[in-house]
Amino acid sequence: MNFLFIDTEYTSFFSSDLSKTGELLQLACIPVIDGVRRESFNEYCRPLTKIWSMDAEKVHRIRSDQALASQQHPSEVASKLVAFLQQYDCFFTPIGFNCSGDESYINRLIADNKLILPYRKVVHYKWTDVLDKVKTHKDSIKLKSYTLSALKKFFKIENQSH
Repeated sequence: MNFLFIDTEYTSFFSSDLSKTGELLQLACIPVIDGVRRESFNEYCRPLTKIWSMDAEKVHRIRSDQALASQQHPSEVASKLVAFLQQYDCFFTPIGFNCSGDESYINRLIADNKLILPYRKVVHYKWTDVLDKVKTHKDSIKLKSYTLSALKKFFKIENQSH
């Protein structure tokens, strides 16, 4: 089985009201094919609106929309992501941590750029949320907190988050 570990950063938390929803700032993923970690994908894009949440900024620590003004258009990130995944000639199950917002932003990015068909040929529509999985095993994973950093420490995973 092949997995795609995905994380995104965005200007504001996802909302069903698109007038209040921010935009994608960063999209990163790590493909794991037959248990082997492959080259990662990490791209930034410029926001096209002025929707900016200080709460989201506290999470991603990207300090200003002005710093992103020279970054690529979101359509370029979408095209690069699909091309990146297609090079592996396989099908991925997407995985994230507390990932409903990530899933929503990526789905919107792919749909807005009319890349649904090529994307769905390489990425399954159903995501696996690590936080949800861990919560179903609380009796064997006894922690005070189920934050990403607490889980990384518990499972002895050493990589940079955010």
